[in-house]
Amino acid sequence: MITTNEKVALEYALGDSLAGRRTAVIVKHVGLNACADPLVHATAQGLRAGVAIVVGDDVRAAGSDVVQDSRYYGEVARVPVLEPDGETLAPAVEAAFEASETFSRVAIVRVTPGLLDADVPEPSLP
Repeated sequence: MITTNEKVALEYALGDSLAGRRTAVIVKHVGLNACADPLVHATAQGLRAGVAIVVGDDVRAAGSDVVQDSRYYGEVARVPVLEPDGETLAPAVEAAFEASETFSRVAIVRVTPGLLDADVPEPSLP
């Protein structure tokens, strides 16, 4: 689904979760800032199905104007943050959904330019 902004995307994802559907939201690091309000409030609300936010951090401000470390949102919102390498990216997304469902919280998968620029093997689908 295409939404007007990142905050609305996360709000839709939370609604999907309450309806029993797993959902992922993919944002840049500055887009995660827009998601802060529903991200923090989702902790109190709880979830049914998993919600994962895949966030691309620009650690050297090469593709944006700011440097940000999205891991701090894990502390602020009290949500799990996973940082996969190229070989564990697909399993990390599945682990994020499982963590989200286990702890009834949104899970964050943090990727950086090193991973985004790497040759990542195609995951095998069951």
